Amino acid sequence: MSRPSRAWFRRTMTSAVIPALVGAAFGTISSLLVFQYQHMMNVENLRTAFLGEMEAIVVAVRDPMHNAIRAWEKKQNLEDYKFYYPRTVFEGNITHLGDLHDRELLHDITYLYAILENAKEEGRRLEAGTSDSKGSLRYAHYLFSGFVAARNLTTKLSGELPKVTHPNNERARQFNKAALEIDNEFINKTLANFEEAVYSQTLLKTENESSLYQTKD
Repeated sequence: MSRPSRAWFRRTMTSAVIPALVGAAFGTISSLLVFQYQHMMNVENLRTAFLGEMEAIVVAVRDPMHNAIRAWEKKQNLEDYKFYYPRTVFEGNITHLGDLHDRELLHDITYLYAILENAKEEGRRLEAGTSDSKGSLRYAHYLFSGFVAARNLTTKLSGELPKVTHPNNERARQFNKAALEIDNEFINKTLANFEEAVYSQTLLKTENESSLYQTKD
C-alpha cells in the first residue's frame, strides 16, 4: 500500500482547516455584531428611560419652584419646603451612565440630581430655622436650576422642544407652543431677578467691607 503524498496531505488539511477557520471567524463576527446590537439597544433604552424621568421631574418641580420664587420675591416663608422628584432611573443606572458615551450628557444628568438634592437640604435647613438670610434665595435658585436643567435634558434626549402634552394634533401643538413661550418668559424674567439679587448682595457686601477701612474724623 503506497503512502499518501505530501500534496494529498496538504489538500486534505486545507479542505478541513479553512472551513473551520471561516466558521470560527464568522461565529466571532456574529457574536460581536449581536453584542454591539444589544449594547446599542441598552443605550437607547437607557436614554428613553432618562427622558421619561426628565419629563416627570419637570412636572414634579414646577409648582414647588414657582412657590419658592414667589415666597423669595415677597420675602415670605413657605409653610412647607418639602418636595418630591423621581430618581428611580438615576439610582438604578448609576453604574451604567458611562454607557451613554457622552460626557456633556453625563455631566448634565449628574448636575440635575445634585442640584435638586441641594434644594432638599436647603429646604430642611429653612424648616429647622438653621439657614441664613440668603437661604430662601438659594432654595429658590436650586429649584429653578433643577427645573431648567431637566427641561434642557428633555430637549437633548428627545431632540424636540419640551412638551406639556403629548397627543400629536393641532390643538396639542398650539397648547405646547403657548406653554413653551410662557416658560421661556418666566425663565428669562426669573434669571434677571436672580442676577440682580446676587449683584445687589455683592455690592452691599463690598460697601460694608469698604466701610471697615474708613477712619472717623
